Amino acid sequence: MIIGITGLAGSGKGTVADILSELVVNAGMMVRRYNLSDEIKAELIRRGRLDDCASRTKLIETGNELRDTFGDGILARRILA
Repeated sequence: MIIGITGLAGSGKGTVADILSELVVNAGMMVRRYNLSDEIKAELIRRGRLDDCASRTKLIETGNELRDTFGDGILARRILA
């Protein structure tokens, strides 16, 4: 099962993910958590732009560029690969 959580910055996505993860683990199942921002940061590192990983603006710009170039699901496809 794959559960995606979306929302604005600071809206509680991480908190919801923490609660869901705990419930699933307590039910005896395995959890893997992924953050699409991690894939954007990996792309910036591949490009040699490590300093941009700390910039929310650069993360958004790079994520939008990847979506424009490769389609809306590119980040999810990369993480699942």
